[in-house]
Amino acid sequence: MRKLPWHVPPKRLIAFTVVIVIVSALLVVGLVVSAKTGGSVGTASKQDVKSGRGANASISSRWKVMATNAGTFNVVSCESVGNCVAIASSTGKDYVVGSNDGKWGSPYQLAQYQGEFVALSCPRVQRCVAISDLSAATVLRNGIWSKPTTIDPNNPGVPYPGMVNAVSCTTTRFCAAVDGQGNSEIFNGTSWTTPTKIDQNFSLNDISCGSTMHCAAVDGGGQVLILANGRWSGPRQIDNAALTAISCPNTTFCVALDLLGRALTFDGSSWSSPQNIDTVSDAPFALSCPDSSHCIAVDSAGRVLDFVKGSWSRPRQIDNVALTAISCPNTTFCVAVTSSGNVLTTTNPFGN
Repeated sequence: MRKLPWHVPPKRLIAFTVVIVIVSALLVVGLVVSAKTGGSVGTASKQDVKSGRGANASISSRWKVMATNAGTFNVVSCESVGNCVAIASSTGKDYVVGSNDGKWGSPYQLAQYQGEFVALSCPRVQRCVAISDLSAATVLRNGIWSKPTTIDPNNPGVPYPGMVNAVSCTTTRFCAAVDGQGNSEIFNGTSWTTPTKIDQNFSLNDISCGSTMHCAAVDGGGQVLILANGRWSGPRQIDNAALTAISCPNTTFCVALDLLGRALTFDGSSWSSPQNIDTVSDAPFALSCPDSSHCIAVDSAGRVLDFVKGSWSRPRQIDNVALTAISCPNTTFCVAVTSSGNVLTTTNPFGN
C-alpha cells in the first residue's frame, strides 16, 4: 500500500510563503525579546539545521534530473519501483507524465479548465485517483482516465478554502480525501460519499492512510484526526503551529510536518514534541515514509531531508527550485517533482 505525500500547488505555495514571511518577522521580534529576557523561541535557526547528520550543500549525485515541458508539477505517486504518475499544470491545462518499469513517457493532457489537479494516489500500477482543487475527480484504469466528475457540489472553488487538498488510497476500493472546508470524502472504487464535516474550525491540509479504513488527517490548527473502523475521531492538538503534511506507512507510525520547519513522529500511542529540521523560510511541505524507520521530506529551496531510525539529516540540495512533492514506494526508490517541471529519481535515497 502506497501513501500519497502531501503536495503544495504553486499558487498555494505563494500563500504559504506570505505566511512564512510574516511568521519570520514575528520570530525576529521574538528573538529580540528573548535575548533581553533570557527566554527561547521554538524554531530552527541555521545553526540548528547544521547540527543534523549528512552534510552536503551541493547537488546530490544520487538524484537524476529529467526536464519535461509539462509545466509546474503539483503531485507525484509511485505504486512501486519505476511505476509512477505525476501531474503538472500549465495555462489552465493539466498534464500527466508517467513511468512504466522506469521508462518515462511524454506529457499528455489530462484535463482543461477543471482546476489544478492537486491530489493524487496510485494504489496499484495503472490505477490512480486524482482530484483537482475544484473537486473534480478522475480515475485511471488500465491507461485510461475517466471523465472528471465533482465529488463536492458545494465546493466554493479557488481561491476559497473549499478546495480538495489531498487523497490517500490503500486499494482500488478505498480512498479518503480531505478539503479546505474540514470535510472528508470516501471512495469505494465506484462512487464517492457526500462530504462529511469532520473539522469544524480549520482546513484539512493532508491525509495518509496506513491501512484500509484507518487514516490520519492534519489541519491548520496543529491538530490530528483519526479515521478508524469507518469513524472519525475529533481533532486532537499535537502542535501549536499549522500542520502541513503527514505520512503513515502503517497504523503505528506517522510523521507530520508543520509550518515552522518542524517534524513530529507518532509511535503508535503518542506524538513527539515538534523537532526543528529546517529553517522557517524553507519549511518542507511534502514527505514520504516508505516504512517506520525511513522518511524523506522536500523543501521550497530544492532540498531533501532524510529521516533514518529516529534521526533527521541536514537539508541536502538536489535542485535549484522548489520541490513540490515526493513519493517513495520503498527505501530503494524515490521520485521528487519540482515547480519548474523537473522529475528527479534516485535508487539510493538514504545513501545505503
